Amino acid sequence: MRCDAAKDKELLDLMGQAGCHSVCIGFESINPMTLEAYQKKQSLEEIVGAIHSFHKRGIKIHGMFVLGAEHDSKKTVWETLRFAIKEKIDTIQMSILTPFPGTRVYETLQAQRRIFTRDWNLYDGLHIVFKPKLLSARELQFNVVGAYAKFYSLYRSIFLVLKLNFRNAMFRFMGYAIVKEWIRRNHKMPWLLQGT
Repeated sequence: MRCDAAKDKELLDLMGQAGCHSVCIGFESINPMTLEAYQKKQSLEEIVGAIHSFHKRGIKIHGMFVLGAEHDSKKTVWETLRFAIKEKIDTIQMSILTPFPGTRVYETLQAQRRIFTRDWNLYDGLHIVFKPKLLSARELQFNVVGAYAKFYSLYRSIFLVLKLNFRNAMFRFMGYAIVKEWIRRNHKMPWLLQGT
């Protein structure tokens, strides 16, 4: 759902009463310039307010972010991670901007000759397929994977177990395994090694 759904307090109360235990919210970014470029019509303050509104009703959040926009840098990746931890987002998805054919992003990057692969297997939100503006493709890929590894670390998983938050701990352990498997499968990709 969208972040602005949290403005409807009656809806949130009904969701809580109905037993809704988690929601997936497309926050997209915490970078104000990127939010404006995505035309999200939401501010960082509204995102924080939405998180608090859902948590207040006992509803867990899977926060979804997209990284790699024109105004995103290495700093943006780590600020997103710190934000997710500080605001106690239960689980996160940090997708890499993917220029799907037929979209305005694709047309722009294609015209600028910044798309460097047409291997459609990589157009999955987990792999970088174009040259970002403020950092290299390799830097963006490694920093997103590094941020994932921090969020879904064994340390954080065990901490949740000790706090008796078994559901979130289970998801963190799953995330840890998924990140490790992604690194194992992708660490020798030629374009990553070459530093595109």
